[in-house]
Amino acid sequence: MADPFTDDYNTLHNIPKPALPYIPGFEFTITEHTPPNHRVIKKYLLTREEAFQRENTDVLTRCFNKSPLPGHTGSHTLRLKIRKQIRVSDGKSSQIVLVEVISNQLPETMPTTLVAKLYDPLYWDHYQDSVDPFIYIDKEYATETAAYQHLHRQLHEHGETTTHIPHFYGSYTTDITHPDTTPPRNRPVRLILLEHISGLPMDTLNPHTLSQATRKIILEQIITVESHIYKLGVDHFDTYPRNILIQHHPHPSPSSPPSPSPEKNIQITLLDFGHAKIGRSPNPEIIPESDFLGGTYISPILRWTTNGRREPMDSYHEWVDWDWNDWIFEVYGADVGGITEEMYQWLPYTMEEMIVGRLGKGRV
Repeated sequence: MADPFTDDYNTLHNIPKPALPYIPGFEFTITEHTPPNHRVIKKYLLTREEAFQRENTDVLTRCFNKSPLPGHTGSHTLRLKIRKQIRVSDGKSSQIVLVEVISNQLPETMPTTLVAKLYDPLYWDHYQDSVDPFIYIDKEYATETAAYQHLHRQLHEHGETTTHIPHFYGSYTTDITHPDTTPPRNRPVRLILLEHISGLPMDTLNPHTLSQATRKIILEQIITVESHIYKLGVDHFDTYPRNILIQHHPHPSPSSPPSPSPEKNIQITLLDFGHAKIGRSPNPEIIPESDFLGGTYISPILRWTTNGRREPMDSYHEWVDWDWNDWIFEVYGADVGGITEEMYQWLPYTMEEMIVGRLGKGRV
């Protein structure tokens, strides 16, 4: 049995993980796949059985023995070739690469260059004590697929475009071959395909090199986009700088003159819906969405103000050198008239007196 204080479950019995296969030039075939309903995966805590396996069985063997949840596999296939690594690293719950579709029939609306996000449990950090990596990754795949599908459906119904989230091109499964095993064996790995958007992750930027006006434009977009997505029925739950992509368009079109306010040409894209919550009710079968004002816009005055201990707002502290709450009231002041007492439930109890007082409204 492994000693949890000295042994690394990623290399149990001195058996290292196979090298990451997701490198430029790697080709693989994917088949359309529908994940199970994300709501059926309620817990991903490490069970006693899985803890025993982790302490006695190497990671690759565990992956062979633990297939993803089945869902439904279709018939349409695509052949992909990796062109570039976007985020490929051991210790991650997913691997992200830029791919080219090199064969098979493409749907009319699908470009040939896409982002593939592969949910491969082999390259998860198996040293984490409390989480079953297989269930956790099943949950991320099912949740992210459901979130993109829900948002695109809602945007279509409202006649809106997908300006601030990547276009979603479906969920798939593939088999990763391990030729060094005897005999060679395959592992099923789930993935999704997304629109490729050029830009810089927010957490790679140095905010101190940007003007305050530029930082305010970026943060206002983040808040406005997240609030609209929340109105459409998805709580992102992971709106941190690492999941914000920032694009800068110095010229709206080749024939357009430079903008007098270059920061106005900045656009953010919200990524990674693997932790999202779809719908506001914690149990929609029992508690209706209407109890949580489903489909109703909730002002950032209630959801994005802070007392210094509220995430994700406080994760942007390096970007902010002004009074955050004053700014929220300034930018979203037009919302005040539409805020009802029923909406106060979105305020932490410790903030209610502070924010409701500023609204000039009290509890009836």
